[in-house]
Amino acid sequence: MKKTPLGIIPETIWKERRVKAIDLAIKRYQKAGLAISTEWIFERNRLLLDLDLRSYKNSIKPENLK
Repeated sequence: MKKTPLGIIPETIWKERRVKAIDLAIKRYQKAGLAISTEWIFERNRLLLDLDLRSYKNSIKPENLK
């Protein structure tokens, strides 16, 4: 029997992983006292809307983004 070739990661999974990666980057920048890229925020928000996870449990509170 021939093995099926490896496919691709489902879209929802890579979007969730990307949101987590952005969250971690924001936390690192906050800890270092650096400005957060607005592009990161826009991308994160767009992904969350795509995923319909507006109450994403690991999100960073807006007051911490100042």
